[in-house]
Formats: sequence, C-alpha cells, structure tokens
Amino acid sequence: MVALANSDAYGGEGGDGLATLSAGSPQADRIVQHEFGHSVGGLGDEYDAAPADTNHPNLSGADAATMQREQLKWWRWLGAADPTGGTVGAYPSGNGLYRPTQDSIMRTLGGVYNLPSREALIEALYREVWPVDRTEPAPGVVEGTRALRVFPVPLVGARQLVVGWTVDGRPAPARAVHGDWLDSSRLGLARGQWAQVGATVRDTTPWLRDEAFRGCRMTGRVSWAVHA
Repeated sequence: MVALANSDAYGGEGGDGLATLSAGSPQADRIVQHEFGHSVGGLGDEYDAAPADTNHPNLSGADAATMQREQLKWWRWLGAADPTGGTVGAYPSGNGLYRPTQDSIMRTLGGVYNLPSREALIEALYREVWPVDRTEPAPGVVEGTRALRVFPVPLVGARQLVVGWTVDGRPAPARAVHGDWLDSSRLGLARGQWAQVGATVRDTTPWLRDEAFRGCRMTGRVSWAVHA
C-alpha cells in the first residue's frame, strides 16, 4: 500500500507493507522506490546515520570474511559485479554496520537496488505469490486424452517463467509439448492405460542465488493422472 500526502515537502517512510511519501515532492518518484525497499523487501537504510539494526537482509554486523566463513547474510553474492557499478562486499557505514555495496538506492536517492537487496525483494514477492496462476483442467484425474495447460504468473518484459513437462517422472516427448500446454493424445497411451503427467513452472532469474528458496517458493508443481 502507498499513502500519498497532499504536500510538496520532502519526506517519506516505509515498513510493514506500507510506504508513505509527499506526492508533490520533486523527488517523489525516487522516494517511493526507496520506501518500497522498506515496505516490500524489509530492507534497512544504508546511510551512515541509520539505526544500527541488523534485522534487515542488506545490513550486517559481520565483515566479508566472517560472512563467507559462516555463510551469513549475502555471502553468496560476495565478489559479484553489482548493478550499482561496484562489487558486492562488506562496506562499513558510520553506524558500525556493513552494507553490500558502496552506494545503492537504500543509501542515496536516484540509485538502484544492489544484488542482495534485489534478491530480498524477489523473495518477499514469492512469499505472497505462487508461480502457477491456474490450470486447465484442475489437477487430478483426467478421463480421456486432452490438452493439459498451465498458466504461469506473467512477468513484465520478455523473460517469462519456464514451464517443463514430465510423463511418469521422465521428460515428456517433444511431440506432445507446446510450451505451456501438453497434448496428452500424443503420448501414445493405449486405451485404458494410465500416465502421470506433471508440469513445473519455475522462475530462473539470475537475481537470486538461494537455490533452496527457488526450489521451494519460486517453483510451482502440478500433476494430472491421465486415463486414456
């Protein structure tokens, strides 16, 4: 939720699913991006005067060596080239904490989210959204051969969620697969034969390195028992 104040004064705040800002501020578009980091991703402020609170995915009390050794916070991203123009590491702030990059939108308005922050935002979204929007028909027993289709949650832009198909635990034959739908009449089933058809919908974004989370929350699985 975004609450807009009828004011041109500079200001905004975010957290717990709510972002507030002055709608008339010349920097309103930049402020709302920063506040979304708080309200959606649970991100903390990275500037020197921010509260020294490590309960945010982009702030740490541990240096890079400790993070790597103990697999803490953004350890998977250490050394990666970052969209902010630098390298992910552990950069000391004036409040005694470490941040992932020299600068980012959580430190300076007009910047961009660094990689650990992007991952946190993506994970926050997938805690609310399942990759499969719906199916036709509903998962379960299907009498007779027919088209089976999944409808992945659509993404903005050219990259979309990836759909994979299996039959009895093995990759489905190419002749039966047509992207987000499968023609079960082309599985070669004899009359009265059963087959377990599965569909997997997966977000393959490179902006996430926590593969356990990807497998659990960013991968949707549905199945049908087809009776020819």
